[in-house]
Amino acid sequence: MKKNLWILGFAAASLMAGCSSNDDVLSSLQGQPDADINAGNSNVEIRLASSAGGTRSSVESTADGLFEADGLGIFCLAKGVQGVNPAERPIVWNGYDELDFSVWMDNIETNAEFNADTTATELNWVDGKKCFYPVANWYTYRFYGYYPRVETIYKSESRIEATIQINGTQDVIWGRTNNNHDDAYSAKYFRNPEHADETPGIEFEHKLMRMTFSIVPGPDAKGEYDAALTMGVKSIKVKDVPTQLNLVIADRNDATAEGKVTFDWDNNLADFDLLDADDAPFGEDHWVQMEETRIGQGILLPVPDEQKDDQHYYVEIVLKDKEGNEFISEHPIELQSSKYEAGKSYNVKMTINGPKLITLNATLKPWDLDTDGTIQDVTL
Repeated sequence: MKKNLWILGFAAASLMAGCSSNDDVLSSLQGQPDADINAGNSNVEIRLASSAGGTRSSVESTADGLFEADGLGIFCLAKGVQGVNPAERPIVWNGYDELDFSVWMDNIETNAEFNADTTATELNWVDGKKCFYPVANWYTYRFYGYYPRVETIYKSESRIEATIQINGTQDVIWGRTNNNHDDAYSAKYFRNPEHADETPGIEFEHKLMRMTFSIVPGPDAKGEYDAALTMGVKSIKVKDVPTQLNLVIADRNDATAEGKVTFDWDNNLADFDLLDADDAPFGEDHWVQMEETRIGQGILLPVPDEQKDDQHYYVEIVLKDKEGNEFISEHPIELQSSKYEAGKSYNVKMTINGPKLITLNATLKPWDLDTDGTIQDVTL
């Protein structure tokens, strides 16, 4: 499911670390060679919002795309030169000197929160500082966002990536702005009356799939459900799931690579347990009802390639009855689908039958006296 993140205004974020004022930026330019800069005063504060709530696990959105989540990371990255002022430096996303404006917002920690009238989702900087757009007309910028934010980011001159740990309860979303106008986004772009009131948007998308579980009773040989209604689910776990993903946040040379995730299906695997809402331990009250009943909050998982033998999901299910007996499947059960996709939720419907006590009746065939032969006598 896609979510829209709307950017209401723009101004400058501090280089590499936080947000700063226009005076900070201007002072950094004083005395620099070739600083013949058209330093127009940009006084528009950056405000981020979305017409697009989330639980602690999967980030949910309303029909209008509204959502809430704490701990997003936001980037503002140079994508092109404007040609307004001289001395534009090559765009390098891993350069760190006083005149490097290629990375204008660097992984700024942000919370997505409903506004007062719940008509939009606002993005609020965690540190509370105000951010203003660059005063020098050197570059145009693109905004990127992802969740959950991590501290360690890998950067090359043209690529930014994050390594994110997952445990089945953590959603991963990513998005970017998309505007091919020559001046988007820059102070020059918003000084144009045609764009003064424009609201650019980031479309977020899920990078994982979700698996949910529901239970229904199975009839016995007489078509009755009494035995099945004595049964419940004690635990469910998905076996051998990758716990680490690599997310390409931005790639200046290959736009098709942006937002892609990869997983290592050979290392750092773990079993993911089904939990109840708000990541609470799986309860003791998940009993079979006559109607189909969803149990637990679901598990967020990497999207496997079902054509590869090492990327199939197996679940281990432990049942119980109301007398305290447990029933464990001899082997994990393979879950098969023709195609899994990121952003989709798949339900596993389990039909649970009542226990059948193992009973045996025995007969013993009488000895048959062999009169046709004897064993040779032994003399000692």
